[in-house]
Amino acid sequence: MHTHGASSIWRRLSEFVPLDAVAGEAPAWLTVMQSAMSAEVVALACEQSRFDFGEELASLAARPQIEAADRVATCLRRSRIAAAMIRPTRVLLVGRQNVGKSTLFNRLLLRERSLAGPLPGLTRDAVCEPVVLSGFLYELVDTAGDGAATGVVDVDAIERGRRLREGALVLLVVPAGVRLGPVEEDLVAGGAVLLRSKGDLLATPDPVEPGLRVAAASDPPQEVRTAIGEALRRHRGLAPAGAVGGPVALDSRQWASLNELAHRMGIEGDCGADGRSA
Repeated sequence: MHTHGASSIWRRLSEFVPLDAVAGEAPAWLTVMQSAMSAEVVALACEQSRFDFGEELASLAARPQIEAADRVATCLRRSRIAAAMIRPTRVLLVGRQNVGKSTLFNRLLLRERSLAGPLPGLTRDAVCEPVVLSGFLYELVDTAGDGAATGVVDVDAIERGRRLREGALVLLVVPAGVRLGPVEEDLVAGGAVLLRSKGDLLATPDPVEPGLRVAAASDPPQEVRTAIGEALRRHRGLAPAGAVGGPVALDSRQWASLNELAHRMGIEGDCGADGRSA
């Protein structure tokens, strides 16, 4: 950036990025800032620039056991929110053929990435793209629809989609007004988020029908993105994205230090560096 020697601009820039921090190894918050994909992550990075994580851990280690353990647990919870903002969690769009998964996938990305249309089986190979929903980073995957396979290619595509479900969040897409089958009921029981698609085509909506309802083809894309982002956030038990109110672990080295301190205090299994509960 050429500022033509304007000292006032340099002073303003240094409020966000300390110039001496750029000369050596970049602090974790600056790395997060540089790769930010949302305003919420920028807010998090700006907040964390005011803290020294190493000093925070040293301070906690020096406190009485009971007080320190409570504060470490709080730091773990804050760090889980931060990790969910900066490290992608895989979300699979799962459902029968022709339920609107690809249309929904394109609306969430705000561009036409997958083929979508009335012909069943248009999606064969899984399509993966990063997306930010309600401030949290996801790897969104459009998979082949479950249903009657018409050949070896379709069978392989369906099986690949099913294998991708392991360790991922599942967004189960079922048209509004359609009863869940045994497989779909098992997915919901196993923690899948139920999404009712094509809500605009149901003549007599059932107010007690379970599941979040959207009409991806007709609802404003931002409304669809917000509705699904908030549903995923609540499902994961996360607070709203953004500044978190205190120091957090932002990289693998800080997570290792935080977990080591937590283990010494008998705090186990809160969360790992990928933002998932252990």
